[in-house]
Amino acid sequence: MQSLKSQIRWCARLQIGMGVIVVLLVLLFYVGCYAPHTRKLNRLMSQILLTQHDLQASQAQAQRLPSVTADLNRLRAQLADYKKLPSKSELGDFVAQINQLHSEADLHKWALNISGAPRRYDQFTEQQVTLKFEGDFLNVFNFLRQAEDMQRLTRVSSIVIHGADLKNGVVQVDLSMNLYYSEG
Repeated sequence: MQSLKSQIRWCARLQIGMGVIVVLLVLLFYVGCYAPHTRKLNRLMSQILLTQHDLQASQAQAQRLPSVTADLNRLRAQLADYKKLPSKSELGDFVAQINQLHSEADLHKWALNISGAPRRYDQFTEQQVTLKFEGDFLNVFNFLRQAEDMQRLTRVSSIVIHGADLKNGVVQVDLSMNLYYSEG
């Protein structure tokens, strides 16, 4: 009977040992395989969510692209209506146009002077021009309006109008303006 009791104890110890081995194997599996793979899976899932969010943002921007392109084309069309920055070689064209306007406006004592050295900036060059003339007030006004409507980019820096012959409506004008052009 002693041997049966010892066999039962031995089997009980064996069951406890096997139970401890199974628990250790489960713990080893959890620490060695399951937990690292779960962390990696969670990291990949968060990357997927982030990438999906970026994709949705990019798709929203792509959907706005046709309207942005339409706006850009509309602004380009509007820009075409504005005065242009000509090249330096077109300076003679300005002189010819302003002389033609002067002739058409029937102005007298005409003097055009391109004075001083041009001032160069990063995007453009500025050249000062002075005009002196006299004429009938309406003719002077029409000349100034037509000069302003020229496509060339200019800026009037000063204008002085004096009455030369008030009975006949003749005025004398001293006009300083800056012409802008590109060096290219």
